[in-house]
This record gives sequence, structure tokens and C-alpha cells, in this order.
Amino acid sequence: MAKHYINPPPTSEPSEGVSSLDARKEFARRLQALRSAKGWNQSELARHASKHMTAGTDFNRSNISAYERAVTLPRTEHLHALAKTLGVNPADLIPARGVASVNTKASPVSMQDLGDGRVWLRVNSTVPWETALEIIRKVKESDEPTDK
Repeated sequence: MAKHYINPPPTSEPSEGVSSLDARKEFARRLQALRSAKGWNQSELARHASKHMTAGTDFNRSNISAYERAVTLPRTEHLHALAKTLGVNPADLIPARGVASVNTKASPVSMQDLGDGRVWLRVNSTVPWETALEIIRKVKESDEPTDK
């Protein structure tokens, strides 16, 4: 089974850009403001957003609570469900600079051989939403077991 990391694996490289905490706090502020404007509590927002999720994907009040307490940022599917529910673009929820800034001196792509026929791939590039979602789809496809 493929491992999915919320944060990259440990390296000796220093972290760069906007702090993850600042991005989470700003996302939390925006989400709370939009939820309050609808007059919904966290459970109501989760219930409405779950209608925009694929079958079998969990979305509940604890997700909203974690987002609003700035514990975590949502995964792509949760972000899109929230945005659709709240009538905004995903970019309206995520801070403009996101979690990390682009280092113009660094390569936009880096790879680290994991030694088992897999590679840790990091892409640090600005792309349209459609491109980002296609990349995520490709990554998910590569994680699916193949029948041999």
C-alpha cells in the first residue's frame, strides 16, 4: 500500500515560504466567516458539503472543527466540496500564497529515490486548478494496485 504524507518526509533542507500555521489560520478565518454568513453551525456545513463528495468519502463536523481550529488544511476533494457548498471558488478559501512560496532559485521539480522502484516527487510550481487536479488523479492512479 502506498504511503501518503501530509508533510514531506524529513530531509536536511530548511523549510521555506509562508508558515503552515499562518496558512491554516487564514483558511480557518475565511471558512468561519463564510459559514457564519450562511447562518450554519459546523454540523450543517459538513452535512451540506458531504453532498458534494464522492460516495464512500467521509466528511463530518470533526473535519470542519479541525479546519476552523487551524489544525489542518482540507484535502483537495474536501476543499472543492466546501467551496461549492459555500458558493465560492477554492482559491477564495485558500490563502493567496498557500502553504509554501515558490523559490525562484530552486528547480520547480525535485525527486528523491526511495530505493524500492519508487521516487518521492515534489513539484513546486504555480499551475491552473485543472492541471493540479489532473496531477493528483495521475498520482492516485499510480497508487492503485495493478492485477498481474
